[in-house]
Amino acid sequence: MVLLLSQLAMLAGFAGGADGAGQNGELVFGRGGPYNLACIRADGSGFRELSVPTTAVEIQPAWSPSGQQLAFAGANGAPYEIYTMDADGTGLTRLTDNPATDQDPVWSPDGTKLAFFSTRSPQGVWVIDANGENPTHLAQGYNPSWSPDGTKIAYDSVDGNDYDIFVMNADGSEQTALPTSTAADWTPAWSADGTRIAYVSFSDAGQGTIWTMASDGSDPQQVTAVPSGDAGDDADPAWAPDGSLIAYTHGGQVRVIAPNGGNATTLTNASGSFSRSDSAPSWRPAAATGCHDEAEPTPTPTPTPSATPTPSATPMESPTPAPTPDSSPNDVPGASPSPFDDGNGEVDPFAAAGPPVLHTPSDGWQSALDTPDWTWQVADDATDRFRLWVQQGPRLKKLFDFKAASHGTADSRAGFEIDYDADVMDLLALTYENDLPPGHYVWQVARTDRGGRQTSSPTRSFQIDGVPLKRLRVRTKSTKRESYTSPGRTKMRITAAPFARVRIDLRRAGRRHVANYRWRRDSTDTFTVLWSCSHPGGRYRYIVTATGVRNETLTRRGTFTPVSAERCRTLHARQIARQQARARARRDAERRRAAGERRRATAEARRFTTNCRRIGGVPVRLEGFAGSWFCRGPFGLIPVPH
Repeated sequence: MVLLLSQLAMLAGFAGGADGAGQNGELVFGRGGPYNLACIRADGSGFRELSVPTTAVEIQPAWSPSGQQLAFAGANGAPYEIYTMDADGTGLTRLTDNPATDQDPVWSPDGTKLAFFSTRSPQGVWVIDANGENPTHLAQGYNPSWSPDGTKIAYDSVDGNDYDIFVMNADGSEQTALPTSTAADWTPAWSADGTRIAYVSFSDAGQGTIWTMASDGSDPQQVTAVPSGDAGDDADPAWAPDGSLIAYTHGGQVRVIAPNGGNATTLTNASGSFSRSDSAPSWRPAAATGCHDEAEPTPTPTPTPSATPTPSATPMESPTPAPTPDSSPNDVPGASPSPFDDGNGEVDPFAAAGPPVLHTPSDGWQSALDTPDWTWQVADDATDRFRLWVQQGPRLKKLFDFKAASHGTADSRAGFEIDYDADVMDLLALTYENDLPPGHYVWQVARTDRGGRQTSSPTRSFQIDGVPLKRLRVRTKSTKRESYTSPGRTKMRITAAPFARVRIDLRRAGRRHVANYRWRRDSTDTFTVLWSCSHPGGRYRYIVTATGVRNETLTRRGTFTPVSAERCRTLHARQIARQQARARARRDAERRRAAGERRRATAEARRFTTNCRRIGGVPVRLEGFAGSWFCRGPFGLIPVPH
């Protein structure tokens, strides 16, 4: 983060001067590989990265209404937090500080507050003062966007099976879903005059395209269309200050287009891979200074690196060196200070050893579908925790955080194989026994010594590539059953590619069911449709769409027939007949049981009478004893053997 600020200060872009970007100013956006900030003029010229390679991540920039401050989400392997800084690169302020993820900041029109998304409880849209005080939860949702008059906030949230656009008052009241399409709609963005809202809709053949609508949800108009054979989605719409253009991203590129559609202009040439993907563009207010305004250079002992991207650049081509005692992790937000002094001027032996030294996987490591072995050097007087995150869009989701070594001894962990070899550089090797899905991963080791002092390694990132989606096969097999309540089922056996995203859309007689799945390493899975005599007949129509790890898409359509109404009537008649037969059988069994009881009682009485007379007694039944029989002899009641 310190490197980011120093770079911003060195670049003339944040210092003031003549406005050379035109009426709509410039665009600032997040650039992958890893995510940092970059800017470009509205005509596509003057691309400039605003950071040098570091272990930190900065995403989702948002200009303040005055153009004098920039808000963004920043992280260093840990969850994202909200930051602001002045336009000249100074005045860095951390607004949020908690274990949850905070991101997607957006300024209120008066610049006094920011709305953002947070995973803290309760998860959803939050608002906070510009000085970091008074965090308040407003709604369950994502991607907030403030109306120009500051009275309302648009956002997206789950409504049934899909995402829809909602609008609420700025205090969180009157949350209303706008009548958009039946597909998933998200990422709203108000126009500068407040009359229309741009958003992403998946109503165009299941692919994300940019639409606009009136602020009340009426008059939806499609702006972009995905060309045939293009598997990418349009995302992150942002209105220009004068309303003449909408910026958005497609395949990791920033583009601009007129609100009434037409030909889009591509501003950046980043590829669609994670390594160089651009996201979340934000327009600079036209009257504000920006990252291309001329200024006097600031003297600095550090040479200014080139900000122009090289076409041959690959992800993380400059691995981050291990930190020295004078730098990380103090330079990274959220990291604990490295303990180098015991407070008495003596150097502590543990602290002098520095943070954990990571070995494999190195920065930029790539693999098809293999899981790496994580190795690092452990310390005899410290406890090491292993941490692993996966990149989900601009978000980092924590997968694992557990103790792997304690004072030079490996700890066991379910799902992992841990091997420690004290004879080989005190290396600990950690192997995951399952498979990691394709994606971009970040890992780190945090260390705590016996005195409770903490330090951590720099983060390292690596990529696991998936198998491309080359085929999609759907086979259906129906099975009948002799039951009215469960008349049968149809199994859909779907073969795609490992870790593909599969969407199953079932329709019949005006009813619709949509299910979304993520395949595991096995490329084949089964989806079962249970028949019901409550809704017999007709034909099921299915649309199965598979999206591969490179966003390639294949679709298959077909039909199958469930149980018919006639068969349901037959099964119902059989069920009634079986129920009646069981009722008759129960009545017959009850009659047989009662007859047996009577026979047993009669035989008992006969045995009692016979035995009583054999001993010279007289069988009598006494009242008040529940009709019990007794044997009366010459000297009173006597027992009678049975």
